[in-house]
Amino acid sequence: MLITPSINGTRMLGRLDTFAEIGATADGGVDRQSLTEGDRRARAAITEIALSRGFTVAQDAAANLFIHRRGGHAGTPPLLIGSHLDTQPTGGRFDGALGVLAALEVLESLEDGNIQTAAPIELVVWTNEEGCRFAPGSMGAQAFIDGTLSDTLLASRSTDGLRLADELAATREALPQAHLCTLGKPIAGYIELHIEQAPHLERAGIPIGVVTGVQGTRWLKVSVKGEAGHAGTT
Repeated sequence: MLITPSINGTRMLGRLDTFAEIGATADGGVDRQSLTEGDRRARAAITEIALSRGFTVAQDAAANLFIHRRGGHAGTPPLLIGSHLDTQPTGGRFDGALGVLAALEVLESLEDGNIQTAAPIELVVWTNEEGCRFAPGSMGAQAFIDGTLSDTLLASRSTDGLRLADELAATREALPQAHLCTLGKPIAGYIELHIEQAPHLERAGIPIGVVTGVQGTRWLKVSVKGEAGHAGTT
């Protein structure tokens, strides 16, 4: 018999409101930059919910946060669902948090319906997706794929002068309920729900779409040596 779980929309919308209060700005946005106290508060809040539902919680060396719901087949790689909780200094309440809290709702709906999946399902909260306090962005996801954090990266400093290695350690230590797991592992797949940050869906009158391509980014550092001369006259 096929059982279709049903999400609790009221619960999810309430969670979006609750998390938007962590780092709330006067204009209705959110300033919850990566590895700050606000970021740690958000991580603690979602961990508290997860543990109350009987899920297990882990962090890796990059402070990526994983909330695990067991599957029926032991040893099967998990399906990851999630996004990020850090924001830009002038971030919106849905950027990142929507994907994380939607993933939490998936786990809770399965639990509410007493539905066992073959593979485990894990909610993932990636560290430093935005890259505004520490560069580069998508740092936690990249570390998960690479399986390492370079010494150069760990020694890098934030916009407020703090070392990445220290901030990662402080973030992990602020969540002792989460056990330490390896950095990187096999997964069955990855799904992320995200608010669109362009007008394409609205113009087309479509409520949801599947991304088939993504904007590529290349960072270049250029140094120019020479003698200053106004308008090139010298």
